[in-house]
Amino acid sequence: EISECLVGSEMCIETAYDYFNKDKAQDYKQSNYVAGVQWWFYPKCRLQAQYTYCDPHKGENYNLLQAQLQVRF
Repeated sequence: EISECLVGSEMCIETAYDYFNKDKAQDYKQSNYVAGVQWWFYPKCRLQAQYTYCDPHKGENYNLLQAQLQVRF
């Protein structure tokens, strides 16, 4: 995972690569490529968006788009 923060620590860009083999007997492998941003708009609040490209060994590739609002108290 690679993370780079811009404008102090308020805005961060995230990239990652994940690989897993769910079932070695059936050779079920999958690679995930992830890119996202997170914005700390208040010291305990952030907004995060993430795009994931999933590349399974068997079956069709697919895309995920996720968004999250986090508030700590």
